[in-house]
Amino acid sequence: MTAVLGIKAAGIHYLNPFVLSSAPPTGSREMIERAFDAGWGGSVIKTLAQDEPNALHNVTP
Repeated sequence: MTAVLGIKAAGIHYLNPFVLSSAPPTGSREMIERAFDAGWGGSVIKTLAQDEPNALHNVTP
């Protein structure tokens, strides 16, 4: 017999109720992928942005 831990919250289906918070373990895409591979049901991230090839970084006046 297999336990089913899936939940639905705010219209999103999770495989299980264990979700990583916005913290160092969710600091990069690779770390989040490893968390999912390890069985975590979801993750919360602080910021989501696309990398722009021509973006300016460390601009000072």
